[in-house]
Amino acid sequence: MLENFREQDKGVSTLLSMAKNGTLPHALLLSGPPGTGKTEAALTLAQILNCRDLPATPDLPFDTLASHRCGTCRSCRKIEAGTHPDIRVIEPDGHYIKIAQIRDLCNTLLAKPLEASHRIILIKEAGRMNREAANALLKVLEEPPAGTFFCLMTHQPSELLPTVLSRCQLVRFRPLTLETIARCLSQESSLSPQDAEAVATLSDGTLTHAQKILSGKGGIDGWVIQRNWLFSALPLPGRGDVSQALAFAEVLGRDKETALEALSLIEHYLHDLMMCKIDPARVGNPDLMPQIEADAARFALPRLTAMAETVQDTLQRIEGNTVLRHTIEVMALTLMQG
Repeated sequence: MLENFREQDKGVSTLLSMAKNGTLPHALLLSGPPGTGKTEAALTLAQILNCRDLPATPDLPFDTLASHRCGTCRSCRKIEAGTHPDIRVIEPDGHYIKIAQIRDLCNTLLAKPLEASHRIILIKEAGRMNREAANALLKVLEEPPAGTFFCLMTHQPSELLPTVLSRCQLVRFRPLTLETIARCLSQESSLSPQDAEAVATLSDGTLTHAQKILSGKGGIDGWVIQRNWLFSALPLPGRGDVSQALAFAEVLGRDKETALEALSLIEHYLHDLMMCKIDPARVGNPDLMPQIEADAARFALPRLTAMAETVQDTLQRIEGNTVLRHTIEVMALTLMQG
């Protein structure tokens, strides 16, 4: 799949160059929106480093990336299948990566690799490590075991602790173009070109988001209806009254999974309001630009930042198993007060 993401030519070339020249750092930070090839790049890197029948090739163009590893040896096949014992993938347990996960990883690293010459640790959504988990990881990043390489992945590098960030070499992955997303959707589903383009427009430049839109209840139309209601009903200063804010909380507070998904969308909306002021080209819901411009004009950046922090705090509280309905009510009333 990675060879289809030509937007990542620069990032992938950087990884290949470091791997081939023996200059790969022990900690990489692959930064970019979800669904833009970060995981595919990290796994391909793991195959290149551990391939048992690596073909001798000259510098190859991006579209022949697969030729940098054989893809058929025992190591390559295990990595492809996700069964290699020395290629470890860590991702959020719920909304966060927790300290118990990092402690378990550190215990694993005390032993030598079972098969690989280069042990690779992939940490997805690394920005979702809580502070305790990040500090525990920092210790192993400072003195990594020989032959062990970390690939941290995040949407925004600023989500990581500065101490963790300073120990990683940054490789950026760009949002995918609408053309790339539409092409990938057409290849993997029965969507017409017109429907694929429609979903791509709503995808915020990521294939993961596009696939989520298609897999939800009601498909494209159902997702758009839910998103539009959520953004329009979101209790903001000057929009509605306390009874409407509580009604909004009642809808979101019926189910934890639904609440987490809705709050994630709200985070995106508040991010769009901030981007509208800073760089309108980066707005992730361009079809709602008139509404986004109107809401963004009502608030200064510090106020929008405070609103986003309120939503993030609510997400953390819900993960901590607080009373769901009450927690969302507090958020809704806090947002309405600005």
